[in-house]
Amino acid sequence: GVYGIYVSINGSTENINAISRNGFIHAIKALDIISKSEFPRSAINWVMQSSNAEDFSNMIKLAENYNIQSFFILMRKPDSDGHLDDYPTKEQIEMLCTYIRQYTGNVEIVIDKCFSQMKAVMGNWIFGNVNNGIYRGCTAGIDSCALNVDGSFSPCRHLLLSERFCSMQEYWTNSVFLNSLRTEFDMESMSCRLCTLKKYCRPCVANLNIQKLVLEMKNTYCPFCNTIKK
Repeated sequence: GVYGIYVSINGSTENINAISRNGFIHAIKALDIISKSEFPRSAINWVMQSSNAEDFSNMIKLAENYNIQSFFILMRKPDSDGHLDDYPTKEQIEMLCTYIRQYTGNVEIVIDKCFSQMKAVMGNWIFGNVNNGIYRGCTAGIDSCALNVDGSFSPCRHLLLSERFCSMQEYWTNSVFLNSLRTEFDMESMSCRLCTLKKYCRPCVANLNIQKLVLEMKNTYCPFCNTIKK
């Protein structure tokens, strides 16, 4: 009855993984168990950072060696203090997109919808950009929400704006925060307004606002913020 097993690991070696995550040996053992059991729906969750971007091809080889079905590229999120360090560069994101386009192996490589900048670059083609519609980026409060362990609700597990309602249906219908995300969200920073990728990108609200739902977005982390229309 288990739909899928996801193993979180941020590096192909213990040293690279330890920069941002503990438990390398446990993750490798888990991958080994999954491989030997031939579980049909397995995946690696990998958070892309500047410090591990060059290790991406080794991570794909790791997934191949353990017969892992899917590989999810996740976006770096702020820590508990609101700091967002070690964000990948524009060149690193473009390098991964080139690798993915050329990859012909058996591992399904998936860019998480929160990583809208990378999805926008990946969707960029000669005659347009295929990264559009509701899933072009952040969908917090639009097609999903989070139920917290204390019984409260949040737009997503990284946007800590909790509210209490008697049911999820009531929260979905009456939440002030969700209504703001659906009706007022805009990329208010000037860099986003002028960016050539704006139509194909809906940045992570948690990264833009940290933990406050204010509409004056402070986009200081995006490596494409200088991709400005001439």
